[in-house]
Amino acid sequence: MNNTDLNDLSNLINSANSVISSATDLSQVTSEITQQFSNMDKVYTNAFNQLSNNISQNFVTLDHFNSAMSSIAIWLLLLLVWNSILTIVLIVWAVKRRRAIKGK
Repeated sequence: MNNTDLNDLSNLINSANSVISSATDLSQVTSEITQQFSNMDKVYTNAFNQLSNNISQNFVTLDHFNSAMSSIAIWLLLLLVWNSILTIVLIVWAVKRRRAIKGK
């Protein structure tokens, strides 16, 4: 919950306290408490909807991150293969050169 939700909840509690302290009739207290609970339900519903939206957006972000990491992993694998090929070629070339120098 963010500060706005907490402020809304605090306002609801304060208004419920003022209603209870000024109420003279039990039915008025009951109706006001029911109204305050419905207002609290709206606050919590909005908070949960916002949380749900944030979670779904984060899953989309994680999905994009996952696909980006897969692409990077493929490129790193290709780079590793290319590096291995170059290393083998350089080792073979160095061995042939050394044998050629020793053979002279």
